[in-house]
Amino acid sequence: MVLSCFSGLQEFDALQDNEVRDFRSKMRKISEEKMQSMLNLSWLEWLKCTFPPELEPSIQDNIQDRLYGGNLVVAIHFENCQDVFSFQVSPNITPLKMTELAIRKRLTIHGREDKEVDPEDYVLQIIGRLEYVFDDHPLIQFQYVRNCVINKTIPRFTLVECCKIKK
Repeated sequence: MVLSCFSGLQEFDALQDNEVRDFRSKMRKISEEKMQSMLNLSWLEWLKCTFPPELEPSIQDNIQDRLYGGNLVVAIHFENCQDVFSFQVSPNITPLKMTELAIRKRLTIHGREDKEVDPEDYVLQIIGRLEYVFDDHPLIQFQYVRNCVINKTIPRFTLVECCKIKK
């Protein structure tokens, strides 16, 4: 039996075909198992599965000409805040080190908070996208950063608490 692409769910539910019911049952079981396994992941494992980083396999030679004195200029916004900090850093800095720098600069300007701030509880989100820069890769390897450097624009991120992403 061939079904049109526009068949509604009610039509599928009304089918008495054992093959269709068996297929739907198996797909439901697979989906439930996948959902259960995702619930048991740490936030970083979940982030890797849900928003895998978009990386460039190698660093191009001509990228060095487009850097500012061999450095990368990055702007970091803080979630729910007007603060924006610019940094001139090595293109090989990792997202975690970048997060540490941003948190340290904010704490220096605004003073210490009541609670201890752990950089591993935060992640860099590309502004205007549902895309994150994380893991132990140099910033220059991320496609977004590389494209910004090639186009002579500043990579812009928002520092987001990880617990808010998973919600």
